[in-house]
Amino acid sequence: TSAENTVTEQTPQAIVTTEKREFRSDLAWSKLNNQWICINTEGKVVFKLPEEYTNVTEFSDEGYALIIKDNYKKAIIDKTGRIITTDENNGAFDEILKVIGY
Repeated sequence: TSAENTVTEQTPQAIVTTEKREFRSDLAWSKLNNQWICINTEGKVVFKLPEEYTNVTEFSDEGYALIIKDNYKKAIIDKTGRIITTDENNGAFDEILKVIGY
């Protein structure tokens, strides 16, 4: 006798999010259980922000967004979820913001 492989198809679970933002650079922010997530145009979660980040801006045309922790500490994040730099009050942060369109 031969063993038969069976594949069970699972229906994707829909997630309910709040505070949906506009798509920019094919990405949009939304909140899931009070945590910011980034979704693509197919509705798939690209990455989740650590919970301490309480505010976000839409992505620039270059694919960067500003994320804010504790309502005043800022950082820049790219389309993959990599946090690139944080505001260290050294002037470089403001120069980067100008380059990426903020």
